[in-house]
Amino acid sequence: MSETAEKNVLSWPQPEDVAIEELPLAYIELDMEGTVVRVNRDACEVFSAEPEALLGKPAWELMAADDAAASRNSFFQAHSSSDGLSPVRRTLYVRSGGYRTFDLYRSYVRDGAGSPIGIRHFFVEISEALEDHQRAIRQRDWLESIVDSVADAMIVTDGLGFIRLANPAVEKLTGWLPSELVGEVVERRLPILKYTPNDGVPLNHHTRLERPCKGIATMLDRKRYQIRVEMTSAPIIDKENGFVSGAAITLRSTENGEARRQS
Repeated sequence: MSETAEKNVLSWPQPEDVAIEELPLAYIELDMEGTVVRVNRDACEVFSAEPEALLGKPAWELMAADDAAASRNSFFQAHSSSDGLSPVRRTLYVRSGGYRTFDLYRSYVRDGAGSPIGIRHFFVEISEALEDHQRAIRQRDWLESIVDSVADAMIVTDGLGFIRLANPAVEKLTGWLPSELVGEVVERRLPILKYTPNDGVPLNHHTRLERPCKGIATMLDRKRYQIRVEMTSAPIIDKENGFVSGAAITLRSTENGEARRQS
C-alpha cells in the first residue's frame, strides 16, 4: 500500500474529499500502483461498501473475476502509452446481486511539477443503455428472420423511405441483392412508373405511412426492365408510443413465366 493510500485509510475523509462528494458521478482515484486512495459516496454505493473497505485495495480486486486481469493490464499499459487515457468499460458485481456495467473516464492526477502521481476514474453507468441496445439487436434479428421467411418479396423501410431490410425473394423478383438495397431510398432503387390502387387512393410516401395500401404497380427492376407486381404496404407502428417508424412492403409478380419486358 502506498503512503497516500495508508494515510487516507487512517484519516478518511480528507479535505479533498469534500469536493469529490459534490460530483454527480461515482469517483475513484488510484495511485500509480493501482491502489485506491480516494473515493466518494457514490463510488461506495456502486461497490456496496464503506470507504474504509475500498481505500488501500488494488482496483482490480473490485472488478468481476472475468474483468480483473484485463483491468490490471489496462492500468499498467496506460502508464507506457503516449496516446493518453481513453475510456474503458468494466462490469462490476454488486452485493445486492447482479452485474452493473460502467464506462470509466480517466485522467491523470499530477503534482506541482506536472508528473503523474495517480489516475482519476469517473464512472458512467450504461447498464440500462447496454441492455436496451442488446434488446434492440435481438428484436432486429427476430424481425430479419421473419422477413427472410416470407415467400413474397418484402422490403422494410424507415419513416424517411430508406430501406432497412429486404429478404432474398427480392433478388429473384427485381434482380437487386438485399445488400444493394439497404440504405437506399426505395423509390430510387425501384421506381414506380404506374400504380393502380384497389381503393382509389394514390400511392406516395405519405399514404404508405398513413394507411395500408394495395394495388398493381409497374416498376423498373435492376436491369431497368419493367415488371408488373401486386404491391401491398402497411405502416409499422410502435406499440409503446404509437409512432409510425416505417413501412412494410410486399411485392408479388402478377405474371406467369416471363415477368419482365424490355422498357
